[in-house]
Amino acid sequence: AARRPTEAIAALRQVTARAERISRGDLRPEGEPDEPRADELGVLQRAFDAMQASLAGLIGQVQRSGTQVHGAAAQLATTARQQQ
Repeated sequence: AARRPTEAIAALRQVTARAERISRGDLRPEGEPDEPRADELGVLQRAFDAMQASLAGLIGQVQRSGTQVHGAAAQLATTARQQQ
């Protein structure tokens, strides 16, 4: 079914608002749309879904790595103090 131009504009505004939220670091997942779009805007929305999930995963990995580095540094500091 053909969509009205106003629906496309509304969808584009949603994608734009989402890009702005992501640029501010808000990586919370979006709710599912009422009706997934099959047009180019739907492709763009799904690309944003994938990007957002990928960024959230990457940040999670960085946080876990940071925790591991902190733990290793604490162990090294303890070992260094014991050897003095």
